[in-house]
Amino acid sequence: MSAITPPVAVAAFAAAGIAQANPMRTGLESMRFGWPAYVVPFLFALSPTLILKGSAAMIAVDVLFAVIGVGLMSVAVSGYFQRAVGGLGRGVIAATGLLTLLPHAMVPGGVVANAVAAAVGLAALFIWGRRVGSA
Repeated sequence: MSAITPPVAVAAFAAAGIAQANPMRTGLESMRFGWPAYVVPFLFALSPTLILKGSAAMIAVDVLFAVIGVGLMSVAVSGYFQRAVGGLGRGVIAATGLLTLLPHAMVPGGVVANAVAAAVGLAALFIWGRRVGSA
C-alpha cells in the first residue's frame, strides 16, 4: 500500500514525474481510486463467508453484497458514473454502499438491511443512468 499512499507513494510519485503533475495530488488521487485495497481486508476479517467459510448460499449472498457495495462506494468516492455525480447523489450512493458492505452478522436482520441498501443504491444508479441517457 505504500506504493500509492503519501508521503511515500513511490508509484504515484513516479507516475506524477512522467505526467509532469503535482506528486502529492497524484498520490491522493491514487488513494482515492485504490480505496478498496484498504477496506476489503477488513471485510474478510469481519465476514468469514468472504473467505469461503459457511454455507454456499450465504457465501454467494455475501460476495454479491460485497461486490455491489464496493461498486457503489467506488462511484461515491470517485464522484463519477457516466458523468459527474452531484453531492446528493454521492451521499445517497455512499450511504447505501456502506450499508451494503456492512457484514450482516453485525446487525439483527442484516441480510434484509443489506438487500434493501443494495436495491436502493442500484436504483439510484439506474435512475442516474436513465437521467444521463435522456439528457
